[in-house]
Amino acid sequence: MAIIETATETILRVATLGSKVSSAIISFFQRTRNAPIALKIIMKDIDMLCGIMTRIRNHMCRKGEHFNSQGLETIQTYVEKCEATFKEIEKDLEEIVQCLSTKFKRDGDEEDNKRPFNSSRVEELRDELRGAKTVLLRESIGNIG
Repeated sequence: MAIIETATETILRVATLGSKVSSAIISFFQRTRNAPIALKIIMKDIDMLCGIMTRIRNHMCRKGEHFNSQGLETIQTYVEKCEATFKEIEKDLEEIVQCLSTKFKRDGDEEDNKRPFNSSRVEELRDELRGAKTVLLRESIGNIG
């Protein structure tokens, strides 16, 4: 049962972080006209993952004994991967706020590639989130039913 408690605490912590990052993105959109549309896409990915994690956590709290240990380990691993990705997004968001507040120059592709949330960075982050979403959905279906 301690494993389930640890997993539910981790899920709650990471889902809370995800919500915080989504709120920061919304706030950023409200403050600037230059917000990259990629942020909105990433925000939707985060919100979806937080919903999946919340569903898993709620089920664990109700019927934790039905989760197998391998499934719990997998869930724990991928929730922690989400946490790392959420922290990266949070850091990138802080950088873009800084860049825009110092009137970051757009001097061509080389400069654009240094910017947070350039197209390759967005795809990298989305791939990480999609991978986690796929595994968490699979585990939730396998363990929740």
